[in-house]
Amino acid sequence: YYVYALSPLQHLLAEADTWTGSEGVLRRMKALTCVLQFVCLEVFSNSSGNWSFHLKAADALLSSLVETRTKYLAQGSPDNSERELQDQGYLFYDDHLVIEFLLGAFTWLDIIAQISIRAKPSSHFDIQIVLENCNIKLEHLFGCQNWALLLILEASKLDDWKRECEKNRRLSVAELVRRGTKIETENNQGLAILDSHRPSQRQIDSSIATEAKILVVAECFALAAMTYIHVVVSGPHPDLPELQDSVSRGMGVLRTLADQKLLSRVVWPVCDIGCMMSESTQELFRTLVAAEDAADTAVRTFSRAMEIIEHCWKTRHDEAGNVEWFSAMRSVGQHILLL
Repeated sequence: YYVYALSPLQHLLAEADTWTGSEGVLRRMKALTCVLQFVCLEVFSNSSGNWSFHLKAADALLSSLVETRTKYLAQGSPDNSERELQDQGYLFYDDHLVIEFLLGAFTWLDIIAQISIRAKPSSHFDIQIVLENCNIKLEHLFGCQNWALLLILEASKLDDWKRECEKNRRLSVAELVRRGTKIETENNQGLAILDSHRPSQRQIDSSIATEAKILVVAECFALAAMTYIHVVVSGPHPDLPELQDSVSRGMGVLRTLADQKLLSRVVWPVCDIGCMMSESTQELFRTLVAAEDAADTAVRTFSRAMEIIEHCWKTRHDEAGNVEWFSAMRSVGQHILLL
């Protein structure tokens, strides 16, 4: 069934360059919806990594949707009936909602791919421009505010820059620290704003306090970003004071999310923070995530993230070197999208 469904999609994508006008946008929307289903199928079926193939296929289709969304927001919807709009080549309001969702979904996937396996970013659109110009609010789709994810993206760019400089033997430690400090400062400013809006525990426990939960998820990603920055600047050494601080703060937020049964919504932060646990705190971490790990029998991304964390700890315990999630994942031959 998989091959049967994939073949017509491949033929459809081969014709994408001929699609024009509003009809072309609608075809791209349908194709991207199919691609998104394939990505989810690969990620949640314990696949070895074919999801990245589908993400690359989606990449070229997204620029047209970015352009359509930008024009729509700039011009607004004409004051005509839906039938008249269709006759004039306009898209319906519901079509624009679908475009908003697809841009948000693939932006999210692109970011998570970069910070999961160091995947190359999209070559057809700039994520920051998409989020700002297309008015995409990722917290409404995935529970995490845009600013936190953009800072994680900055940490990823710093990671890429550092590795490129090391490859060419031109790394300036002073410049690395300067860039890392800049991202850390912005992250701390974001965390301070979150702290000023922190709800009471009663509000967090309320089933209707969606905004409160969004703040906690954003804080979790922001603290994971802080851990990522320290790993890039100082190396994956859990005993460093700066890493111990960000990991300890991250544990506090993960504990709150565990109480809300939301840990499965923050798989990358769990993996990022978990890999940097010092030996003295590893058992506490295992206890914290045990219930979520045991419950993850269908999706499996959480359990696979825990396998990466355990491998990271074992490598360190065996004195085989200090590693982070990228190295640990590569070592066990995994290609996991940490959703």
